[in-house]
Amino acid sequence: MSSTAVYPITQALVLAQNPDTQSLTVMLRDGQGLSQPVPVMIPGPCDGLRIKQSAMPGRGTMGIVAFLNNDIRSGVWLGAIPTVMADAISNPTGDPFLNYESHFSGYWHSLDQSGSENTRWPDGSTLIVGSEFTPTRHIQNSAGQRESVPVADSDRPATISPMPITLKHSSGTTVEIDSSGNVTVAASGTILASSPTSIEAKAPVVKIDNGGTTQYLVTATAWTWLTTHTHSGVQTGAGNTGIPNSVPTSGVLSSILQAQ
Repeated sequence: MSSTAVYPITQALVLAQNPDTQSLTVMLRDGQGLSQPVPVMIPGPCDGLRIKQSAMPGRGTMGIVAFLNNDIRSGVWLGAIPTVMADAISNPTGDPFLNYESHFSGYWHSLDQSGSENTRWPDGSTLIVGSEFTPTRHIQNSAGQRESVPVADSDRPATISPMPITLKHSSGTTVEIDSSGNVTVAASGTILASSPTSIEAKAPVVKIDNGGTTQYLVTATAWTWLTTHTHSGVQTGAGNTGIPNSVPTSGVLSSILQAQ
């Protein structure tokens, strides 16, 4: 094979990947198979500590290769290009400023011209800021025409089980959501919930543990008693009522009274 390429810039087809060296085995448009790997061009820094590493193009991807100094031994993969009717280009709203990325795992992320941002993970977990986004892709329909359709979950790899989510702060505070949906907040400092109107906690059982031997258990029975109990010694005027006619033996009131 000649050391000089006929075309300094040409189309190439990906045959294989080497993630360790970020290089590809490619076949040129004229059918030549290169014996040496072609490195993928890195947009941005690439040294011993810094790199902006993107997913590598997969087998069968068509792209552009440039040969430095017209030497066929110095090929560099510049980027992929869509060459068929079916592709993963998404733009359901005709937004020229859309920033969209889809991943092999089923993960995708979008940022549109209004600033709305959507992220979806392969287990179906989502983070939405602003308006919800529905990604699309192009297919070739039964009439042989290029058509834009919403991306369905079945178009991606098999749905996986719910994944845990963990946020760790350098102070030691962590927020965890396990695969069953249980939420744990472990703070290294104070947890403050503030509202100018109200704060509500809704659950069949609410447990308050002060870290010592006293625990307050708020149950549905206790709440019912609070809203339905009666008092003795009721009279008009400035006097006080008597004690409640009955005191619950379990629940928040009983725990508080026993702790006094």
